[in-house]
Amino acid sequence: MLRPPEGHITFLFTDIEGSTKLSQEFPDTLPAALEKHHSILIKAIESNNGFIFQNVGDAFCCAFAGSEDAVKAAVEIQINLANQKWDEAVIRTRIGIHSGNAERNGKNYMVILHLHGLQE
Repeated sequence: MLRPPEGHITFLFTDIEGSTKLSQEFPDTLPAALEKHHSILIKAIESNNGFIFQNVGDAFCCAFAGSEDAVKAAVEIQINLANQKWDEAVIRTRIGIHSGNAERNGKNYMVILHLHGLQE
């Protein structure tokens, strides 16, 4: 997706389970495993109309205009990671999904809270 979605969007957040331990146990082979991991995630996210707005280390922060696309990307990621032939460092990725109203704030997003029924 070329344009970042705005308004009611669905976020997809990922990170690798036990990444610090993996980096300590497999310092020589982890870079190649991370390259495979990143390739799988980027392909799944982009092919499902996702926008990657931040990638820090092994974590991805993405935005989707529709929740169905985010869920499809998450399923595709998990299936492709599970079917990947890993050398030594086996990558397991946690994924969280959240939908809500948000707007772009520079390179990131700012969540818009709507509080109903609150009185001052």
